[in-house]
Amino acid sequence: MGRTILTKPTASASLRCGLFAVAAVTRLVAAVTLPVLDDEAYYWVWSRHLQWGYLDHPPAVALLVAASTQVLGHAPWALRVPSLLLAMATAGVVARLTEDLFGPEAARRSQWLFHAVPLFFAGGVLVSPDAPATFLWAVATWAVWRALRGEGRAWWVVGLAVGLGLQSKYSVAFWVPSAALLALRQAAGRTLDHPKNRCAIFGDPGPVCPKDFRDRLLGLAAAAGLALLLFLPNLLWNAQHHWQAFRFVVERASWVRAGSLGNLALSAGGVLLYLSPLLAVLLLVAPWRGSDPAHRFLQLFCLPTLLASLVAAVAGKFKPHYIAPVALLGVVALASWDSPRANRWRVFAAVVGAMQSAALLGLAVSSTWHPAVLADQKGWDRVAQEVLRLDLHPSTVLVTTTYQNAGQLSYALRERYPVAVLPGPHAFDQWSPLASHAGSPALFVHDAASPPPGPYARWCRNPQRLPDLRVPEDARPLRTFVLVRCAALSLPSP
Repeated sequence: MGRTILTKPTASASLRCGLFAVAAVTRLVAAVTLPVLDDEAYYWVWSRHLQWGYLDHPPAVALLVAASTQVLGHAPWALRVPSLLLAMATAGVVARLTEDLFGPEAARRSQWLFHAVPLFFAGGVLVSPDAPATFLWAVATWAVWRALRGEGRAWWVVGLAVGLGLQSKYSVAFWVPSAALLALRQAAGRTLDHPKNRCAIFGDPGPVCPKDFRDRLLGLAAAAGLALLLFLPNLLWNAQHHWQAFRFVVERASWVRAGSLGNLALSAGGVLLYLSPLLAVLLLVAPWRGSDPAHRFLQLFCLPTLLASLVAAVAGKFKPHYIAPVALLGVVALASWDSPRANRWRVFAAVVGAMQSAALLGLAVSSTWHPAVLADQKGWDRVAQEVLRLDLHPSTVLVTTTYQNAGQLSYALRERYPVAVLPGPHAFDQWSPLASHAGSPALFVHDAASPPPGPYARWCRNPQRLPDLRVPEDARPLRTFVLVRCAALSLPSP
């Protein structure tokens, strides 16, 4: 009679399950406990003024927030539900791509690796255009692999994902040249595998395949046409607004001014922080360690984003989350490493990354009871109470100095009063230009750390400064807000 032998799960398997569980729970708890951050409030305002484009991003993030708040209300966690769901979906797509490229065991590794990356943990919590863009990048990459292996219907998924991706974030355009080059190489007689009587990709050209040539060109054309059709509304919007979104990317000032090498060093430090130091190195190196078709496929899709990030870093216009698509494909490649030594490094790096994500959870939870944690994101609910207490005339416009102040003020008041911002790079001019409120009674509201340029009398007739609002209201406030009442808003002469 046979005997069933029960084996205990290995330590590494238990660790993988633990990392996955910690990542899932911390993401949910962080979404519930974090106060609304400046950019999240800004995107909430976008969702109240839906259109086909904004100053610096396409409309997907606004549409997602609008859909979520319509169903769930306007609590901070309700704004973040789309990001939570998209992070879970992205992990699933990464697993499918990894399985297609490297097999089921690598796919299982990719799950806990994905959730261990702090950038992807935060991306599954916060409201941002990166959540839909990262998901759609993963879908497009998986679909194009399938399409180039002969699944003709996958071309439609490619077109759908790229078109919607471009409506999420313009940087999805860096995906396009890689896919076009790969498809054209295949159309010329190269394929992703080496079965008998087929053509070879990334190797010596095989025999010409006329039917495959035609089918792949037709598939590429269909995908390109669908993507362009989906992206067309934003292109038309930009054309009607003097291409302001594209001009903004080129013309905006550098965030860092430390010289080319200094900018590059600071950008590299940011990437190490966002991805976790050891994970960052492994994720960025992994796609380049193989020369088989699967690794060459990943390399091709990493290269444009890497080059664009390098240029932006040298110019001082790089932000660490720009590297997300490369890190995503790095997860796929790193999951394929299949040796005991590689596994030890991979597990150790994932543990460190998960600890960083746990630290983000601690920050989120402590912000609910410790006023000093994320103090620069708090206090706007108290400002809203004070504004409502003043019982302003319904035609009063609230004027502030930055889009961050304006987003938080609008969110805290749920847009009970119109909000305008002094001239600068922001989207408020699209629905609440300052000039449209000239002559209306006004109330200047802003953080004391961001005063207007020049005296209030430059913008305001008969300014009357009200008592400052200190948060918390004790001897050592962490934040001070300034309120100035105006008989009428006036614009300075050009």
